[in-house]
Amino acid sequence: MNNIEEKRERMLSMIADWHQSGKSKKAYCAENGINEATFYYWFSRSKENDTAARGSFITIDKARGKSDVEIIYPNGGKVFIFLNRSRTHMKLLHWEKGGFVLYYKRLESGTFMPPSVKNGELSWSDLVLMVEGIQVVKSIQKRRFSLA
Repeated sequence: MNNIEEKRERMLSMIADWHQSGKSKKAYCAENGINEATFYYWFSRSKENDTAARGSFITIDKARGKSDVEIIYPNGGKVFIFLNRSRTHMKLLHWEKGGFVLYYKRLESGTFMPPSVKNGELSWSDLVLMVEGIQVVKSIQKRRFSLA
């Protein structure tokens, strides 16, 4: 590996470490003995090469190969979910009487943890848990009446 590639790897790992620390850039630089100007330069360069910073969106279920997941409302309506690569932005698209409605949520910290998706459909309760940042580790779902 040449010197430029090694430097880039160090830069990206340091930025990832800063993201995980939850500290401000200034505090992180002071704690790790890094020149702030150098860190800001590295940070801006990492954003230039990051497709997530350009707002591209990915699928929740990569195996399906589609760019959307639908939520089926109890009354039969549908919601389409879009997440960006870094899972910090979520868009929900659905139809109302007068036209399409787009909801957008951007997290200041943390990420959305998409639940497992079956047949490209996600239950309303799973969507609410995902939006609120609740991750169910173990659950037992009791049988309920269903039309289907």
